[in-house]
Amino acid sequence: QTFVTPASLDEFGYSVALDGDEMVIGAPGVDDEKGAAYLWLRGGSSMSITQQLLPDVRQDGARFGCSVAIHSAAETIVVSACMEDDDTYHLDLNTPATDRPDAGAVYVFRKQSGGITYNLEQKLIPTNVIEGDRFGLHVAVNNDMVLASSLEEYSGSLNPRKVVQQIFTDCTGCTLGSFFELEYRSLRTNVEHDVTAAEMRSILENELQTGDVTVTRTNQDASSNGFMWTVTFHGSEENVAELEAYEGYLTGSNPYVGTIMTIGNPSQKR
Repeated sequence: QTFVTPASLDEFGYSVALDGDEMVIGAPGVDDEKGAAYLWLRGGSSMSITQQLLPDVRQDGARFGCSVAIHSAAETIVVSACMEDDDTYHLDLNTPATDRPDAGAVYVFRKQSGGITYNLEQKLIPTNVIEGDRFGLHVAVNNDMVLASSLEEYSGSLNPRKVVQQIFTDCTGCTLGSFFELEYRSLRTNVEHDVTAAEMRSILENELQTGDVTVTRTNQDASSNGFMWTVTFHGSEENVAELEAYEGYLTGSNPYVGTIMTIGNPSQKR
C-alpha cells in the first residue's frame, strides 16, 4: 500500500515506527523543516491516516519527526525534533537560551481516554543541554520509559549546578501577620510575611547583597497559611552562604519561619 504522495523535500518516511495496528511516520522536512509526524491505523487489510502530530510551537529547521517511536499498550507516541533551538531557561546554565541552537527536544503524546487520537502531554529537554546536542536523534519508548540519544556527549552531572535555597513560613490553624527577619552573612533585614517574589528578590539583592538571584513564591498547604520562596543563586561561583530566618515580629498562634538548602554549592561547570 502507498500511503501518501508527499511534497518535494518533505522527507516523508524518514522515520517509521509500528506497533500492533498503529504506525507513526515522520516527515522532518515538512514546511521548511518545521517537520510533522503522522499516525496511521489499520482497518482490515489497509491502513488510513487518523492524525497529524505537531509540537505546540513549531520552529523553522527543528526537524520534528526525525525519530519516532510508539508503544500501543502504553498508549504513548514519542516524536523528536532533533534540530530544535532550545528556548527554555535552565537553572544550571549561565547562558541565554538563544545560545543553544540545534539543542533538540523530544515530545511525548498520550492517547485520549477511550479515543483513537493522541494529545501532546510533555516536552522533554535534559537540564545540561547545549548547542548542537541534537537531543532526540533516536528515540524509543517502552511502557512508561522513554529513551532518547544525543549526537553530542557530555559526561558530567545532569543535576542543576546553581545553589537553591527555600524560605518558608507556617502558622497552622492561624493567620500570619507582621514581618520576620532574614539574614545573609552579616547583613539582616525585616521582611513582610507576604512579600511577593519580586519584592523578595529586591530585598535579597539590594539589602542583603546576595548577588543575582531568581525567586518564585508558592502557597504552603491549605492548613499552614504560609508561603514558600524558592531562591536560585546565579551570580557567584564561590560558596553561597546559607540564609537564616528568625520569627522576629511575626504574629499568629505559634508562627514559624525557616530556611532549607535544597541544592548545595555549585558542582563542576561544563
